[in-house]
Amino acid sequence: MEYPPRDICRRALTLRMILIIKTNVGTQKITVTCQGKTVTFVLQMEDEPGLLSDVLKTIADFGANILTIHQSIPIS
Repeated sequence: MEYPPRDICRRALTLRMILIIKTNVGTQKITVTCQGKTVTFVLQMEDEPGLLSDVLKTIADFGANILTIHQSIPIS
């Protein structure tokens, strides 16, 4: 199903809330940016086994696609 950009952003914000509830990632640790049909999620997660898998499954269950994943490892 094709969604207009405004609906895509609404769905992204809904997905943000679902991720907060299902994965216990704090509200300050997930940001959402919408630009046209592209949505960028930035998540800051603890190093906990299975957490990334839970996030990816939640996104897939929501019917969204993931184009890229970028990981940065803290120096300290």
